Amino acid sequence: RMTTPLGGWYHASKFALEGLSAALRQEVAPFGIDVILIEPGIIDTPWWEKARRNLESVSSGSAYRTQIAQWKTVLQIDPATSGHPMEVARVILKALAARKPQTRYAVGGNAEGILMARKLLSDHAFDHAVDTLTKTKAREGENRKGSNDRE
Repeated sequence: RMTTPLGGWYHASKFALEGLSAALRQEVAPFGIDVILIEPGIIDTPWWEKARRNLESVSSGSAYRTQIAQWKTVLQIDPATSGHPMEVARVILKALAARKPQTRYAVGGNAEGILMARKLLSDHAFDHAVDTLTKTKAREGENRKGSNDRE
């Protein structure tokens, strides 16, 4: 339910799952079948490093080089603030065991906060928040890199 720059292809696939799940939920409800959506936040998996490498390899030298440099830093996740895959597994088991499951389960890595911000903020305000966070993280990454270079 949210997007970030340079990830349109990824977000489009998630929006497609959103629409498919909503339609399927309506179609199979008469048969007593529940359709649920698991909405993970930032989860500590190899996906993040792979995304960083691919972003750089397919986009280097493009008009997006400033955004790419910023997002390379943002895509370096902090395991301390990200969710663990087991959290997602536990939520899936909880949903499967529920007599009346929710239609959506947000899990891990600030998922609930991100989804709440997306719900409360206008599109422009959310875009501004993402842009501000991206630039802040990029500056922090540059500062860490600079300090490591001196050591």
